[in-house]
Amino acid sequence: MGRILHQARYEQLVFWRNRSGVFFTFVFPVMLLVLLGLALGRGDGGPERLEFVATGVIAMGVASVAFQALAIAVAYHRDMGILKTLVATPLSPGGLVAAKVLSVGIVTLLEVAVLVVVAVVVLGIALPAQLPALLAAVVVGIGSMAALGMAVATRIPSGEAAPALTNAIYLPLVFISGVFFPIDGLPRAIEAVGTALPLHHLVELVRASYLGGTPALGWGMHHAILVAWTVAGIAVAVGGFRWEPRYASGRDA
Repeated sequence: MGRILHQARYEQLVFWRNRSGVFFTFVFPVMLLVLLGLALGRGDGGPERLEFVATGVIAMGVASVAFQALAIAVAYHRDMGILKTLVATPLSPGGLVAAKVLSVGIVTLLEVAVLVVVAVVVLGIALPAQLPALLAAVVVGIGSMAALGMAVATRIPSGEAAPALTNAIYLPLVFISGVFFPIDGLPRAIEAVGTALPLHHLVELVRASYLGGTPALGWGMHHAILVAWTVAGIAVAVGGFRWEPRYASGRDA
């Protein structure tokens, strides 16, 4: 545990020293929430529309850090030889993964807290109606998104390709998961894809717990689907994880 905590502290230092990474994975969702909030506050839809979008952005923030930022960081660290170096240390592979997920979890919880404060103080939205349910949704969401981030990282050929490939997954995921508008307004084929993806279920849990009420499929079903995605992500990550760049292991891209 001491080694895991030590590595998690290192991961935190690396994250906060990367200014561009901090901006796009931490500051950008906050700016997006404020801008959308100000725009919606002066337009049609009223408070309900504002609350709908704000809760979607909170869920999006979880995916931004736990999925997007983690996948990019792992790919870059593999190319830079950092992962290969860690193999020679007493830290086990499982410990490395645990440290990365722990670090991502800390940043994600901090981001969610900031987004909630901004929503309440700046946009005038009420405090979360069911705080324990919101925390549970965020924690399960972190696990699911982090597992999928690690899985995607195993398929990224190089650090240079990481931002483009990750955003090619992340951005469409945001738009078809009900973050900014109801998913049932999409074409049926796209709606079917969106409802099968994990971010939609995280959005449903966050929105229901924040605003009060029960999500469409019930609490247990949404949590179960996120756990299933977590297991699938771990299986892919473990099966395809590489400590060295592809070109260094003799497998050219």
